[in-house]
Parts: sequence; C-alpha cells; structure tokens
Amino acid sequence: MTIQNFFGVDTIFFTLLNYPMSYIEFFGTIFTGWSVYLSAKNKVISWPVGLVGVVLYGFLFYQIQLYSDLFEQLYYLLTGFWGWWVWTHPAAKERDTNSELVISRTSRNFNLIGLASIVILTFSLSSFMSNIHLIFPVLFPVAASFPFMDAFTTAASFVANVYLVKRKIENWYLWIIVDIIGVFLYYQKGVIFLGKFYPFHQGHQFLIKTALKNSASVTVIVCQTDRYLIPADIRAWWIRETFPKVEVRILNHDASLDSDSTDVSKAWADLTVKFLGYAPDAVFTSEIYGASYAKFMGSHHVMVDLKRQIFPISATKIRSAVDKYWKYLPSATQEYFTQKIVVLGAESTGTTTLAQDLARYYHTVWVPEYGRFYYEGKMFSQNASDWKTDEFVHIATNQNHLEDALIKKANRLLICDTDAFATTLWHERYVGKESRKLERIVKRQKPLLYILTDIDIPFVQDGTRDGEHIRQNMHHRFIEELSRRKLNYIVVSGDKEKRLAESVKKIDELIALRNVLYSSP
Repeated sequence: MTIQNFFGVDTIFFTLLNYPMSYIEFFGTIFTGWSVYLSAKNKVISWPVGLVGVVLYGFLFYQIQLYSDLFEQLYYLLTGFWGWWVWTHPAAKERDTNSELVISRTSRNFNLIGLASIVILTFSLSSFMSNIHLIFPVLFPVAASFPFMDAFTTAASFVANVYLVKRKIENWYLWIIVDIIGVFLYYQKGVIFLGKFYPFHQGHQFLIKTALKNSASVTVIVCQTDRYLIPADIRAWWIRETFPKVEVRILNHDASLDSDSTDVSKAWADLTVKFLGYAPDAVFTSEIYGASYAKFMGSHHVMVDLKRQIFPISATKIRSAVDKYWKYLPSATQEYFTQKIVVLGAESTGTTTLAQDLARYYHTVWVPEYGRFYYEGKMFSQNASDWKTDEFVHIATNQNHLEDALIKKANRLLICDTDAFATTLWHERYVGKESRKLERIVKRQKPLLYILTDIDIPFVQDGTRDGEHIRQNMHHRFIEELSRRKLNYIVVSGDKEKRLAESVKKIDELIALRNVLYSSP
C-alpha cells in the first residue's frame, strides 16, 4: 500500500456494522482514543500521542468536507504543543507536591468566558463555513456538511482543549457533549440523492462518493417516466455496479414533475417522503432546486460542486454527443454505451482480418472467434468432424463470455469476429437442424451493425476449413437470416482497404444517428 492510499478515505481497512472503516479513520481513532486514556491517567505522553491522531483526522476531515473540524485540527496541533509544554513546565504557583500541574475546577468567571467564547465562535464559524465553498472554491469545492453543528462542536472543542491544557475537570463535560454530536455528524443516516442519471456520469459519481463519506447509509433514487429511452433498471444497475453498498430505488413519477424548477420542489418533497416512508436527514445535490427540495422535507441540504468545477459535465451534454464526453462516463455506463460491431461471413472471407483492422482503426478491443480455438484443439482427435449440439452451446456461451470480459476494456466500440447468432447458423450447417437451446444463448440486445464479408476473394485452405464449395451457400444463408431477423447489416467487398473504408463509413453514420437518438428528452 502506498502512503497516498493510506491517507485516502476511500481505502477501506474493514467494514463494521455496514460502516466502511478507512485506514486513516481507524488509526486516527486509535491514537486519539489512546491519547484520551493517557490524559485520564494524567500522563504527559498523551500530548505527542494525540498529535498523531490530530494529523490523521486533519486529512480525514478535509476529504469528507467537515471543514470546521479541519481547522479544529490545526488548532489542536498548536494547543497540542502548548499543552505538552505547560504540563512539563508548570508555573510555580500551579504545581502540586510532585511538581506537576495541579488538577482543579474552573471558576465561575472562567466558565462564563468559556461559554461566551463558544457562542461567538459557533456563529462566526457557522457563517464562514456555510460560504467557504464560494469564498475558496478551488480549495473547498464542496459545501460544508452540517455547518452549524460542525461549528458548535469546533467551538466547544476549542474551549474544552484550553480546559484540558489547564487541567480543569470541566473539560470532560464539554468533551462528552462534543462526542454525542460527533456521533450524529460522522454516522449520519437517511441521506438521499435523487436524479434521472440519464446517463450516470462522473459528476453523479463524485456526489455519491461525497455523500458516502458523510453517512453510513445512502439511498439513491432513480426517477423514471415513459419519456426516457434508457430503462430505469439499466440506470439503476449503473449505480449499483459502481457503488455495491448503496441502496438504489426506482421512483416512477408523472411527467409533469420532470423539471429542475423550484416550483415543483414541494411536490417532489411530498412524493419523496411518501415513497421512502420517512423524511431523510440530509439531501445531497448539485442543483439550485436542492435547497428548497430539502427544506420542504425538513432535511439538511448539502450542495456539491454547483458550478461543475470538479467535473465540468452534465447529462444533457453527454446525450448530445456521447463520444465527445466519453471520458466522463464511469465504466459501468461506458459498458452500456459501447456499441457492438460483428464481422461475420463464410469461411476464408477475411472476417478476422477486417475485425482486427477495425479494432486498430478505432483503438479498441476485438473479440476473437472462440469456435476456431475450440476446433483447433480437437482437430487431431478421432471423429474431429463430428459435431454435437452441446459443443455449439459451449462455443456460443464462451463467445459471450469473451465479449463480456473484453467489453470492459473497449473504447466506445466492441469489434467481434463472429457472435452467438452466427454460431446458430454454423450449428445448422454441421448438425443439420436448428436448436432452441442455442437460440436462447443469442443476446437479446442487437449489435449496432453486422458486417458480412463477401466471397469475392480467393479461398485459402488453412487445414481447418471445409472447402470453397460451401462458401456461396453459407454467404446467402447469412444474408437470408440477417434479413429475416431485421438485423442491421452491410456486405463489404473488394480488397482489405476498400472493406475497411466501407465499414468505417457505415459505423460512423450509425454513431452520429445514436447521438441524435439520445439527445432528448
């Protein structure tokens, strides 16, 4: 593990009661707890031990947007060295018989000063922290979470630490209050994030990550109306695939509510509470309507990257040009938008050459023909030319597995040298009949394009092929079945350069049409 990973809040050490504990939080807690124990025992070493916890928690609070607590750690760093010095060099009038700083209670005036300090600091810090993402957007791109309560715990902690340095018994009372509120802040429940995710992009991903850093439980609501071309189940899957521990629910709603205007905030708030069965504690959004939406539910609102400075992207932009904004899509979303191009044809018609040329042209992956590997493995066995339906089922299944594995590495396009559909026709050729079992393996999602290679090039016998005499029949059978199933296809002829050019032209046309398709609503 690198030092950078250790200090990252996303690097999980273990999970306790469904709460993902990062290394930095775990060891920060250990050192801080150890420091508290040593303080209770009046051990001077409590200060250097506590300083280690201070540094670790400083990194933690910055990442989870508890900015008041971040500045609090800077204060602890200074008072940590101060306390270390005071405890080891007490003034003569404050020493006990062992020449140590005497333990005592605070005076009434001291308490009044402490209380006034807490009130003034709370309101000052709260005002500052509520706007820190606007004042310093580069350093603090996300609005502070729970700024008032965060500011209060910071102010109370400041005063408690002074009490501790002075060895005043009342410091423990203040720490107990701070810890009770801290449990709420660091283990906040009922946090939601609502959206269309049409499509799910890195801006959404960042927002959910931010919510997870501030809560043990996050619910994402995927909105759905009949207007959306991408089914809600698929949009929900993108999120579940990216965040397996997040609860994702689908909310079907009237199309009249499909608006970002604050005019529908109350209607959305009422619908959300009815759908969830409770009012959430907090709502994380990146939209103007978020504040009013949360207010109508009585929930705390956390604004995250309103100006899109971290991820300058929106779903509307992506729908207008999926390829242009491809880099802003998480891998699960990219997988959905990756289009499959299948090159198929009779034997010795250049399918593999064209598949490789297309992959090279588009800088993407290509899926080899599994059936060829399978046959080469058995070609020297007895009765190698005898085929069974189960063999074709095995071939089609593994062809799909290859596609599923390589699509995760694809760059917009997945180029396939044959597919399960083509396998059904080869089964028909070698077994002499159709197979329902094999048909069930053919993927329901149709490829963007089938490219059928023509039989106008010389036949080459490589030791695995039947012969030139069946090429024409298989070629026409492919055309017949592609047409019957209403699959989008072209036939490419000529030399390899001409075939590549024809294929690229058609693929680019279809990609442009796809961008138009997703540009609404």
